[in-house]
Amino acid sequence: MRYTFGDSLSAAERLRRIAAFFDPLAADFIRKHHDAAVFRAADLGCGPGYSTAMLAEATGAPEVVGFDQSKSFLKDAGMRFPHLTFRRVDVCQLPNDEKFSVLYCRFLLSHLQNCEALLRKWLCHLVPGGRLYIDELESISTEVPVFKKYLEISDRLVSSQHADLYVGRKLPAYCQGLKVLSASSDVHPVSDSLAASWFLPNTVGAWKDSEFIRSAYGNQEIEALMGDLEAIYTESTTQSHITWTMKRIVLTN
Repeated sequence: MRYTFGDSLSAAERLRRIAAFFDPLAADFIRKHHDAAVFRAADLGCGPGYSTAMLAEATGAPEVVGFDQSKSFLKDAGMRFPHLTFRRVDVCQLPNDEKFSVLYCRFLLSHLQNCEALLRKWLCHLVPGGRLYIDELESISTEVPVFKKYLEISDRLVSSQHADLYVGRKLPAYCQGLKVLSASSDVHPVSDSLAASWFLPNTVGAWKDSEFIRSAYGNQEIEALMGDLEAIYTESTTQSHITWTMKRIVLTN
């Protein structure tokens, strides 16, 4: 698995900005639905470790581990959060003997294939009564032309890798036959400047290395998009014309 939006320093900084917004929401989500002591927790697709630190705080687990395949993200995570454990592991193939009372993933399934089968695999790594917390994108709504164009390109890029940017829409179907403790669609307005700060790094970073982007869009179109996003970012407005809807599901065995 290769992370669609790269694992460079700028990608790590982008994830830091995203985590600053979504981590408090995720912590509330986890605290709301766990009612027993957590002895061991794992963050699936931990990236540079921000979500792992959130998971440790939210659960109070004495052992928390972050799993990822990116050497650069794991190095960054280990330096930033030395009290936590980070390991290079393919989240699609967790070691058979690993067991946890909590598993958490955010913005991960949108980069993976065979998600329905993966959910069932992950549930096998829970101790009896353990919880799998899923925090994935269902939709992004906006009428801002530059945002709509960026999202169109991102959606097509992820689709070219046989994944689904808005995988949250499909999660209820994937969870049929599983024990669902909670399922919600939570809407979060985001300021235009903040959204632009999340989008801009991809246009100047990961997209430059994408064969799909190079073949489907011209440099002039991408540079114009980059300029428009930068203008919104530097304006530092608190106005919001874009909203994220997150599908949040809790599964147990």
